Amino acid sequence: MTLQEVWIRLSRVKRLDAGLAEGIIHALFRNGIYSSSVLIRCGLSEEQIADFRHCNAQWVAESLRWLEGEHHHLITFGSALY
Repeated sequence: MTLQEVWIRLSRVKRLDAGLAEGIIHALFRNGIYSSSVLIRCGLSEEQIADFRHCNAQWVAESLRWLEGEHHHLITFGSALY
């Protein structure tokens, strides 16, 4: 899973504390594991884990393709542009 895909999936997680998002990203990439137990340790609830893991694959793929376009950018929670 790429960094962009993780951010796209996190954008679909309901009631995600934006302050936790960057910590979640770092924890996931540090381990390279996206198991439920890792996501729970990151502070996600069972419902949030389901949101993250069961994102519509077509929507994720379309979002990644859109990001390949010129001047298309992913603005993340921690960005000053968000």
